[in-house]
Amino acid sequence: MRLVCVVIIFSVFASVSFATDWRQMDSGNAFDAETIDIVKGGNIKYWVRYVLPVNEVLKIASTNQQYYAYAYTVAFDEADCKSRLLKTNAIYSYSNKGSVINSNTSYDRGFEPVVPGSIGESDLKFICSLLDDPQPKKTRRKR
Repeated sequence: MRLVCVVIIFSVFASVSFATDWRQMDSGNAFDAETIDIVKGGNIKYWVRYVLPVNEVLKIASTNQQYYAYAYTVAFDEADCKSRLLKTNAIYSYSNKGSVINSNTSYDRGFEPVVPGSIGESDLKFICSLLDDPQPKKTRRKR
């Protein structure tokens, strides 16, 4: 009985401490529905969560040993829906234990064109569709 109480208490605290509303996009990436910001001019700023391909992780790990414990990446992106451009403002990579293994908060390389047929294009279309329906009802919650 004591173990059950401990598990319940831990579950409550864990769900509160990680209180984001990650919703899955068509690409398999996820965005945080709670922090979407439509800025002046119609651009959309949002947090996106994704997992790098294994071959890319291994390549990075050859020079940064911490990437052997890589779990996922969270980036702060901005979409220019009118011009079909994306930019990343900051990137944080996390280990399988939840600690930051790499971050770059001055990543901004400016807006870049989206490659047709890419995951970036899929994400851009999805995020820009929120301009028509700012309440992301049609998305599934990512757990």
